[in-house]
Amino acid sequence: MNPTVVVSNIKTLLLAVLSGRIFAPVMQHDCQPYLDSGELEIVFPNLESQMWGIYLYRPYQTITPKRVLVVFEILERLLKMHSEQ
Repeated sequence: MNPTVVVSNIKTLLLAVLSGRIFAPVMQHDCQPYLDSGELEIVFPNLESQMWGIYLYRPYQTITPKRVLVVFEILERLLKMHSEQ
């Protein structure tokens, strides 16, 4: 027997974790309120968790409207400024 949990969103995953039914890796920013309240705890506190980078993805299209390119250029600039702080 190999039990498996399949969910399609973080809210459902957190509900399963909070119910005590499963143990799951959850990004700290998603579960921070539950860590702060004591409802959840970090299982391996001595292991350093990696911070994931921020990625901006735009699917390639042969013809991309100028307004879409402008929005992505603005987002790219904002994300770069945020990541350098």
